[in-house]
Amino acid sequence: MSKKNQPKKHIPNKPLEEHDISKKPGFWNVRNLSVLVLLIAAVQFYPTVNYDLVNWDDNLNIYDNKTLEPFAKEWNWKNVKTIFTSDVGGSYNPLPIFTFACEIYFFASDPVENPGIFHFNNVWMHAVCTMLVFLLMLRLGLKKPYAFFAGLLFAIHPMRIESVAWVTERKDVLYGLFFVATLYIYTFISRGSPHKVWLYLLAIIFTIISLFAKVQAVILPLSMVCIDFLSSRKWYSFKILILEKLPWWMMSLAFGLLNVYMLRNVGTISNESTQNFDLIRQLTIGLYTYVIYMVKFIYPYQISPLYVYPTILPSYYYIALFLIPVIAIAVIYLGFKKKYKHLLFAFAFFTFNVMFLLQIVTVGQGFLADRFTYIAYIGFFYLAAYGLQKLESVLMPFRKIIYTGMAAYLLVLAITTGQQMQLWQNSKTLWSRVIEVNPLNPIGYLYTGIYLRDQEKDLEGAKPYFINTVKLDPSNVEYRNNLGTAYMDLAAKIPLRAQKDIERRFVWYDSALQQFEIIVKKESENKMKDSITFSKYLRNRGGCYFYLNQPFRAIQDYNEAAKYFPLDPQLIESRALAYIKTNQNEKAIVDLSTYIKNAPDKWNMYYERAICYYKLLKFDLAKKDLDFLISKGQTKGDYYYLRSEVNKSLGNKTEMKNDAIKARELGVKNMPEYLFL
Repeated sequence: MSKKNQPKKHIPNKPLEEHDISKKPGFWNVRNLSVLVLLIAAVQFYPTVNYDLVNWDDNLNIYDNKTLEPFAKEWNWKNVKTIFTSDVGGSYNPLPIFTFACEIYFFASDPVENPGIFHFNNVWMHAVCTMLVFLLMLRLGLKKPYAFFAGLLFAIHPMRIESVAWVTERKDVLYGLFFVATLYIYTFISRGSPHKVWLYLLAIIFTIISLFAKVQAVILPLSMVCIDFLSSRKWYSFKILILEKLPWWMMSLAFGLLNVYMLRNVGTISNESTQNFDLIRQLTIGLYTYVIYMVKFIYPYQISPLYVYPTILPSYYYIALFLIPVIAIAVIYLGFKKKYKHLLFAFAFFTFNVMFLLQIVTVGQGFLADRFTYIAYIGFFYLAAYGLQKLESVLMPFRKIIYTGMAAYLLVLAITTGQQMQLWQNSKTLWSRVIEVNPLNPIGYLYTGIYLRDQEKDLEGAKPYFINTVKLDPSNVEYRNNLGTAYMDLAAKIPLRAQKDIERRFVWYDSALQQFEIIVKKESENKMKDSITFSKYLRNRGGCYFYLNQPFRAIQDYNEAAKYFPLDPQLIESRALAYIKTNQNEKAIVDLSTYIKNAPDKWNMYYERAICYYKLLKFDLAKKDLDFLISKGQTKGDYYYLRSEVNKSLGNKTEMKNDAIKARELGVKNMPEYLFL
């Protein structure tokens, strides 16, 4: 057979540059290095397994998520459908929510009491993603020591902390895992693997998973273009740019539009920034953020969960308006004209993966976030490793010094990460750090107060934090509402043993009333007020009046609140008690009956209604409520005492005496003797 007619031999797929990534004798082969980088990532973040969930979106996504509640008892396919057809807080990230449902069902019916499994899964996902980054670096042409270095940077860099230690950011590690896996597969597809069709389908499946985990995966096709450019493919050709990547362009467009719709639908995206900055100032913030991300890649200083918007832009922010265009022009020039394609690849990869997160359009409370760099930094990790690799080729005799420097830098990063991730131990440590970095912003004080109030049950400890929120932002009515309700709760906790206890209660209720007076006045003038929220404020003010022995004023507030939210169960209960206190028993019965209809297991409401019936001489109805209560196992002495009085009025002497004896056994004192005759 002539050479011309001989079948073509398949050329084995190779990495982008001709560095051998095959297994070699000894420990330092690719398989062992892959396992090692995975283990290092896992060990670095394993302490987070002992951390709590925090009250910053973990509540929204996990322990206060009504969709997930049924999974604590049984698997619920209806709610699985809800997970994949609705948003949480304006974001469509159904896959992480689904994983939370699985964790609750199989391991943690009470997520707050058993947070370890949630953290553990974040850790192993990050570890696997780290291993894939190492393998991707090899495919992009780095030698093993430098691919290993890049993988370790991804594993232990302090800017990883937020994505791994914060359970809510399951979406980061989950989308990141399948994002990097897709890019790894793509390096085989783009070089003509004999299994191209199957790999193509697998890459599409991984992309879909990544998109369902986090919308940021829409950048996948642009990241693929970066790899095409680095590998010297004709990335700009119609076949490669459009046809080859058509499924990815279509998926990115669909998921992108879906998430924009979700965000706008709940008001997460605003047309104005939090500080009402104009477009130039908002652009300045975006470009300044870009610069900060570059700086923090090298020197991860002042790590914080939240970087709040400055009230006034400092003048040095505006340097970014000129610096970034200069950097962009220089990188593009060097990349195309001087053939520094590695430099352009790194900056393009970083820019594409961070560009939608630069807060030029305001989303959220902060203008930058460490988690936004989770995938984007892969570009810079590659550049750092490639630069050191080139340096080694020039300074071969100094290889050990280069390796020592790499090891020292990694050690510093590992120690920094170990120290800084401790701020995620619980809500108090988290928000203490926010207060430390942003002492003049109320957010840290707010969430610390909420944590102390709700989880530590420490109202006295929460009070000064709520006071600080009002001092820092007096115009925020919700801050005043938190303070007012804290005062009310403190009053309710005072046991009434003496006159001074009553006076102490009055002081707290009066302090609460002052807050609600300001709130109601301010919100009454707000034409855009939320009806349900305004009803809550009126109800709270009414509660203050009620406990300050002004029940008629309380009823006025309750009636006004009912115009905005008539079905509020707390309002109905509060108004019923106010009617009872003012001897308006018919009206009280109407409210109590409405409440019981919607909450049939609120036993005390039957007792209150029985009292009203008794006062109105409707003894049969009073007895019916009391019989029902006692038949349900509700055996308070007061219930038997009242039924004894009802039986007396009905002439049931035997039952009257039996109930009176039972009431006395249950601790009721000073009952009239006629009940025992």
